[in-house]
Amino acid sequence: MDYITTKTAFIGLTRAVALEVSRTAVTCNAICPGTVLTPAIERRLQNDMQRDGITRDQAEQQFPDSRQPSRRFVPDSDVAGLIAFRCGPHAVGINGAALPIDGGWVAGR
Repeated sequence: MDYITTKTAFIGLTRAVALEVSRTAVTCNAICPGTVLTPAIERRLQNDMQRDGITRDQAEQQFPDSRQPSRRFVPDSDVAGLIAFRCGPHAVGINGAALPIDGGWVAGR
C-alpha cells in the first residue's frame, strides 16, 4: 500500500511542477521503469535460488514472469536512453507525463 501511495503522490507532484513551469523552458516528467535488475532485485533472485533450489537462469526467468508481460527485465540502459531522450531537443513538448518503460506492465493493468 505504501508503494502505491508514494507512486501516486510522486506522479501528482510531477504534474503540479509541470504546470508551475509550463511557461518556462523547464519540463517535469516521471520516468516509471518496470522491473530493472537492481541490487535489491539481485538479493531477491538469490533468495529465490536458495529457497527453490533453482539455477540463476531459472530465477531470472521466473521473477519477471509474474511482473512483466514481456517476461524479461527492463535493461537499465533502456531507462538511461529514455532519460537521455528527455534531456534532448525532441522532447521539449513532453511535460507532466508519467513515462512507463516497463515491458507492457501498465498496458496489462
